[in-house]
Amino acid sequence: MFINISNHPMGRWSSEQKEGVSNKGYSSITEIPFPQVDPAMDKEDVSKLAMDIIYQLGEILDVKGISPSEVTLHIMGEQSLFYILTHICKDLGYTVVVSTSRREAVEKVLPNGEVEKTSVFKFIQFREV
Repeated sequence: MFINISNHPMGRWSSEQKEGVSNKGYSSITEIPFPQVDPAMDKEDVSKLAMDIIYQLGEILDVKGISPSEVTLHIMGEQSLFYILTHICKDLGYTVVVSTSRREAVEKVLPNGEVEKTSVFKFIQFREV
């Protein structure tokens, strides 16, 4: 089972990223939104957010009747929550991956001479952490 824990819903993923999931042979895909992390939160507050996600994971696994060792988590988001959540999940036996991408900058010169720069991110792979 593949669970996307990010603020990038799979409905907005590129075809390459969706293929990256299906090519790994995952038959079941679920999403848990990555919560907003208030910059004023302390470590204890962020840890509570991580535990909320752990609770959601437990509910999903109970319903599906599977163990953490059968699950790959794609975790992307605010760094302190990512760090705490990833360490807990790995200790519980989950496989954790992040998506990697190549940033391609596209520059366009506007009629007034200003340069408009847009970044396009091209998915490359899921990397285990």
